[in-house]
Amino acid sequence: PVVAASEVSAQRREAVVGAMRHAWKGYKEAAWGQDELAPRGRHGMKWFGMGLTLIDSLDTLWLMDMKAEFQEAQQWVSSSFHPMHTGNVNLFECTIRIVGGL
Repeated sequence: PVVAASEVSAQRREAVVGAMRHAWKGYKEAAWGQDELAPRGRHGMKWFGMGLTLIDSLDTLWLMDMKAEFQEAQQWVSSSFHPMHTGNVNLFECTIRIVGGL
């Protein structure tokens, strides 16, 4: 059957949002506030201790109309984000993930 281009676009959009919901649920359950999620081990990983994935996801959550998830992540940033890492940090990663996410 012939499917209209707008219907195909809507189906694709829903698939992408569904994938994001799935990924966000895994991050929230296993690595909330951690820099990264180790999906196979289902645990958080600390790289700089700044919640890199959470902050990096803020704009994506907003653009995908995941407003409740965005608000929850925004609350974490307000209450728990303390960029006081001691030691070496990767300036590139901090720039693209933290500055880019905020």
